[in-house]
Amino acid sequence: MLPRSCSALIPPSEVYDPVDRPRGIRCDLFDNEINVYGRDPTTGRAARPVDNIGVQYGFSAFNEGKISCRAVRGTQRTCRRFRCGW
Repeated sequence: MLPRSCSALIPPSEVYDPVDRPRGIRCDLFDNEINVYGRDPTTGRAARPVDNIGVQYGFSAFNEGKISCRAVRGTQRTCRRFRCGW
């Protein structure tokens, strides 16, 4: 669900827009579950339960010769799908 995919009950003038209303209402899963995930103290947005730990493990496995360069690139492509700015 995208942060601009809000219910018709929310006025469009209050919905998040990265340029016009960066602090607007974000209607995505994380903002819906802000009481579960908490608030990011730096941005004020809903915290997201994702990190880059797996990418670091991927590099360790590559450096140890356990996985190929292709596998590391695949991991990086997958992890790039998680962005905070939308």
